[in-house]
Amino acid sequence: STPQLARYRIETNELYAFPQITQKLLEDAEVDVQAWLIRKISTTFGRFESNAFINGDGANKPKGLLAQALTTNANLSRGQVQKIKTGVNGGFAAAPNGWLKFADVVAALRADYANRIWAMNRFTLAEVMKLQDSDGRAIWQPNFAEGQMGTLMGFAVDAGFDHMPNIGAASKSIIFGDIGRAYQIIDRKTVSIIRDDLTNKPFVGYYATRRTGGNVIDNEAYKVMTFEA
Repeated sequence: STPQLARYRIETNELYAFPQITQKLLEDAEVDVQAWLIRKISTTFGRFESNAFINGDGANKPKGLLAQALTTNANLSRGQVQKIKTGVNGGFAAAPNGWLKFADVVAALRADYANRIWAMNRFTLAEVMKLQDSDGRAIWQPNFAEGQMGTLMGFAVDAGFDHMPNIGAASKSIIFGDIGRAYQIIDRKTVSIIRDDLTNKPFVGYYATRRTGGNVIDNEAYKVMTFEA
């Protein structure tokens, strides 16, 4: 029962792209096509990374928050994350009890995880906003400060996790926890680009690479709400 130290190894994997533009377009376009292309590469890489940090299976990519082994057992082994079921396959319990499982999720997480949030996509948040208690009051509370997405059970909601699944049968659509303590990202901060105007004339190629990795390092720092009976 004595706490032990362990070493984690997080592999980095490479994203790459090799788009090409004609030399004529680069010379004649009235906009900076090269700058536009580099921005598009960076944006696309970012989307791939964000998806992998949530759903990646660890095969030549990061292993995501939702790719860990889930268990209803509160006593976790390394590599396991606790899940709390809604009790209904593909939805919440019938009104006015649909919100009660959120209390179980909050209670399952130790209070020393200070930066706790609810993470979900915007479609899931829309369904959460409709839930009411037995007195007809919404359990989601608005926060009209710019960029804020309200609170749920007193904790902030972040609905910017676009790659989390929509609510469906046995879906893993809501995370509650301290994501910063749960997940470690290993990242090379910039995209490396090699400009190649010789190999395939008259095309100019842009060989872009980025290395990144990620995995859960504290499996007790978050819980997953699953939509299953």
